[in-house]
Amino acid sequence: MDILLYVDPSIRGEWALAAAKQMVPALRARLTLLATTEDVAQHPRLIEDANARLDRDGFTTRVAIRPGPAERAVLAESQAGAYALSIVPPAGRRALVRLFKGSRVATVVRSVKTSVLVARRPSAKFARVLVAVAGGKHSAATTLGAIEIARGLGARLTAIHIRAGVTLPEQLPLTERREARQAVESPTEDFDQHAKVRELLQQSGVPFDIVVRDGLIVDELLAEIEEGGHDLLIIGAHRPEGAPTWMLDDVTERVLLRCPIPILVLRAPEP
Repeated sequence: MDILLYVDPSIRGEWALAAAKQMVPALRARLTLLATTEDVAQHPRLIEDANARLDRDGFTTRVAIRPGPAERAVLAESQAGAYALSIVPPAGRRALVRLFKGSRVATVVRSVKTSVLVARRPSAKFARVLVAVAGGKHSAATTLGAIEIARGLGARLTAIHIRAGVTLPEQLPLTERREARQAVESPTEDFDQHAKVRELLQQSGVPFDIVVRDGLIVDELLAEIEEGGHDLLIIGAHRPEGAPTWMLDDVTERVLLRCPIPILVLRAPEP
């Protein structure tokens, strides 16, 4: 497995390095350091310093340099290589305003062919991992991916299923609002998916919990993160079966904006 790490000269770059130090051995992966030509020109020791910190922990790396900005560099390198995961720092406050305008974050997540870990202030150890299972055929793949990560990290895994309403954009047409609610309010699918996730977790050998909450998706995720003391959130890069395309954009965008811990948007293989 190959992991792509975007090296940022700011303090947020340290968060990405710290996350990589945990994820690379957990997934038995090879690591590529990526920087923009502009950052390297302004900070000539950027890659050398990152390599020095990683060398002390026994990592070997390769290096890629691409023209910026950062989003363009990550997209280009992820398309050029056979990467399974890209690790990036969160944007700074001003960049967040630009990045999260509209649905650009969800668009970027869908555009890259890798899973994406946004490394916001990672804990010294990813000891408790929370995976959100939304229902539909992709939940099994997301759960299996989370099991693999938790096993490698030696972490406890909590699967959360939210029987939820969603905060619908005011400008959404009435027909799409109805379709959205129907897509996330199916009691039969809730029951079937809950049973399937439990079966996968029981077979995995990974210590686990299952949490079911009622409420708004983002609010309940954030509440569980705080109450459960979780270190890493995993969400699938798929919307609930039959839901309109804007739903992934809206939920992913709001989670990435508000989540206080690292979040991994998992592009799991098709089950």
